[in-house]
Amino acid sequence: MNKTSILLLLPFALAANPVFNGSFELGMDGFALERELRPATNPSLKFTPLKLAAGAPGAGKHSLMIENPYAEFFGLFSREFKLKPSTTYRFTAKVKAEKGGETVRLSVYKVDDKWLAYSRTFKTSGEWQNFNFTFTTEKREGNGWHHVQVSSISHEGKIADAFYFDDFKIEELGAISSASVNATAAPDKTLYLRGEAAKLNLKVFNPSDAAFAQNITVSVTDEYTGKVMYSKSVPVKLAPGEAKTVALDSQKLDRFGCFSLKVDGKGLNTFTQYFSVIGKYEAKPVDITKDFVVGFNGGLGYRMYPQVKSPVYTVRNSQLEDRFDLYAKIGCRILRDHDGGVRGVNWPAVEWERGKFDFSHLDRQMALYAKYNITLFPVIGDGFIENTKHWANQRWPLWVVPLSERVKDDPPNCMAGARGHILLPPKDLYRNYIYQTVKHLKGRVPVYEITNEPNLYLSQEAYVAYLKEANAAIRSADPAAKIAGFCLTSDYGAVSAPWMDKCAQLGGLDYVDAVGFHPYAGRELGSLRPADKYIADLRAEMKKYGKPGMPLWNTEIYYLIDQQVKHDSHEESLIRPHHAVWRFLVDLGEGVVQSISIHENQIWKRILTPNLWHGGQNFHQLVLSENAVAYNTMARLFEGAKLVKKIRHSNGVICYVFRKDGKLIAAVWQYQKKKGVHADLSAFELMDIFGNEEKAGDKVIGLAPFYLRPGKLSDAEFIAKLEKLPIRLEQAVSAGEIARKVGNTLYVMLHNDSDAEQTGVAGITGGGLTALKPLKFTLPARAKQSFEIPVKEIKNDGKPLELMLHLNKNMFRIPLKLVENTLVSRAFKMANAEGKIAFGNREIKLEMSVKDATDAGASGKRAPWQTDCTELFFDLAPFVIPPTHAHAYTPETFRLFITPRDAVKLHTMGAIKASDCKLDVKQTADGYSFTVAIPAKTGSALGFDVKIDDAGGAKFGETQLGSGKELHNHRCNFSIVK
Repeated sequence: MNKTSILLLLPFALAANPVFNGSFELGMDGFALERELRPATNPSLKFTPLKLAAGAPGAGKHSLMIENPYAEFFGLFSREFKLKPSTTYRFTAKVKAEKGGETVRLSVYKVDDKWLAYSRTFKTSGEWQNFNFTFTTEKREGNGWHHVQVSSISHEGKIADAFYFDDFKIEELGAISSASVNATAAPDKTLYLRGEAAKLNLKVFNPSDAAFAQNITVSVTDEYTGKVMYSKSVPVKLAPGEAKTVALDSQKLDRFGCFSLKVDGKGLNTFTQYFSVIGKYEAKPVDITKDFVVGFNGGLGYRMYPQVKSPVYTVRNSQLEDRFDLYAKIGCRILRDHDGGVRGVNWPAVEWERGKFDFSHLDRQMALYAKYNITLFPVIGDGFIENTKHWANQRWPLWVVPLSERVKDDPPNCMAGARGHILLPPKDLYRNYIYQTVKHLKGRVPVYEITNEPNLYLSQEAYVAYLKEANAAIRSADPAAKIAGFCLTSDYGAVSAPWMDKCAQLGGLDYVDAVGFHPYAGRELGSLRPADKYIADLRAEMKKYGKPGMPLWNTEIYYLIDQQVKHDSHEESLIRPHHAVWRFLVDLGEGVVQSISIHENQIWKRILTPNLWHGGQNFHQLVLSENAVAYNTMARLFEGAKLVKKIRHSNGVICYVFRKDGKLIAAVWQYQKKKGVHADLSAFELMDIFGNEEKAGDKVIGLAPFYLRPGKLSDAEFIAKLEKLPIRLEQAVSAGEIARKVGNTLYVMLHNDSDAEQTGVAGITGGGLTALKPLKFTLPARAKQSFEIPVKEIKNDGKPLELMLHLNKNMFRIPLKLVENTLVSRAFKMANAEGKIAFGNREIKLEMSVKDATDAGASGKRAPWQTDCTELFFDLAPFVIPPTHAHAYTPETFRLFITPRDAVKLHTMGAIKASDCKLDVKQTADGYSFTVAIPAKTGSALGFDVKIDDAGGAKFGETQLGSGKELHNHRCNFSIVK
């Protein structure tokens, strides 16, 4: 019996070291190094990579060497691993230095929704030392992923030295230690051109004291489709302590994409590696004011005081230039200098001391961009929000801060975090800073953007005033340069139109050549506010201001899709290739000048720590992801293209036709996220989202666009066939996404998405409900209808509510979101009010008496719901439930606000005018009463709810008629009156 078999009989848990390649017998695989390059000590900004050295005594053959000849801050990252909660572990490592005396930090990090570090610092010496510490993981929910991180303790190191690390182990106390064979498959490089061959190697190491013999499977998988492109079973035999490299078959790469190299086998500790295959991009001269190109947000990763005492450039396991070389290879032609460290044009970067301009950082940036055919698109004059965090970039130079005016009365549009922190610098100094910077850049920067998202914090008067100063400086320093302004964002729920109205009235549009926008409220074609309509609305606003031809630039939208996740979270930053393609092609198709949507950190593969919840910082080495491959395809196929025609088909199928270099190319996809939508594409030459050739024929039109070329068709024939594209549905009837339960009746809406009458049978399952009888229905072509299904409650088995749809001899299961609504009588009572409602004959009449003896006074600057107020919610068509965005207010939904202590007592929101209503308010001894008559065409049921706000007491009080939540943005939560 071998040792492993004996251990399995012991009454202890076995625990293998989760750190992959902790003894470095497989080289540097599973580790990456980040550095802060210091120009003061390292003027050539040379990155010194990881190296192998002789192992520590008693360990294996190799140790990991981190040379630090310029005394720079570094961080070494391991591949992540899972640890159990509420468990005590011991972390051990062997460490030495060439000289000794410098202190390093050894840490086990957990970064999900809460950062957590178990760490100790150790002073190095010239001899190998064994370091260890114990830690107990938290008892809390989280993703459980951890990683090892080794770093300097200071960003201003004093000792230039070399550090050696070996034998990283994490052991669970009380468990019997075991050892897993470490295995990974590695490509000879991480980026290829299509047609090249990849040399693959299987690398294995046996850290145990028992022999190993097993077949190990190596597979190459397309990261986007999940299709296995290559798989091989490799017999491996290893002696105790043996490491081996097995050469695999050379693979000719005939498909574009990003591919994973996975290793599978029983009990292995593995590390998945990746490579990408792109097409050759040839950089031709472009004019970014006319030619649509690929661009990202980002920068050089520059930091300066007060973040660090001495300026640095952050790099990830590579030379500083490598990142820009990869940008160039995929076809990136614009970098908007934003959220990428201190900008080259930031005031502190160019005039840290008053009157002393230093453009060294900016010159380094310009030289690097020029070398790789990238145009700098700088955000200049930005910094009105003062620093409140020690880790944030310095906004204005420190000498400017005391000279600035602090805004005392923040405008209504100012976001909460900026209130009280807006600093307006002296205009002459602001103008001079911009003038000197633009003068230095003359002829090299075609377009400047004046500040980022000012509608979130500046008043219209302040922004236009500083825009005027920037305009004067730029026109004087470089008359040929263009100016983009306003940078209108709808992030954080901001509504930019009223802010822009006032700016236009102040003449702000006279100071710009283009208007920037950040369409966070119009992310997709299927959004509540569709992406194309968002652009059309902005263009209509420009026409209203007398600027119908004003160029529009999308200069940021990091979060490309609608998701039910926390805003600004790690999850929200995650995108797929089709998301990037949607935004790029919609902006191109809707006539936007540039689409600089995402941040460059969204194009890298997150290899070591993909579950580290730090959206922009969880890649530690430069491996291009499938997102980058999609951008490479767009650069090659659509750079400089112009729209020929936009074709919208039924069922969310959209087609944009473009002309590039005299030839037509189209993109078609389905944005309503329906399944089973087909189209006959047999007439066209066909490519997938990465430009891989596809066999023409009947295709499912889904989220990933197809690219179409005419082939032998003439231009006219090509467009004609696209206009008459035959659409076929696997499922002709869909359902509203919400089912409303009122008493023992479930209300569902069915939608016939086809051009033929549909007859079928529906029932429900799951959700703790069962139908008392099946629903038989007939729907005319393109019709929708609400149906009542009698139900009773049964024991909930935990399965979600689904509509069972029997249609055309097929059974479909449609998920439904269940909402239970209160059925309110026409005469109703609340804790502090009572009322009667009647409707019919094109009128709603409501009488209410409210107990509220404490007078909150006139509203003043308060919103109606922030003072004494009765809020009324109405939905004239409560059972009209669309397949998407069913919660959203419709033209049939409106609100009334009755403020009894104001001179103006009635306020409305939605498609109802206060002037069309009749309101009579009376003050009573214990509050107030009112009668209101509202012109409205109603059916047999009315969505209705009431909130009573009492602001006159020591504590704000709020009472609600029904039990629904978030009535202000969820119409399906209104109560029902019949």
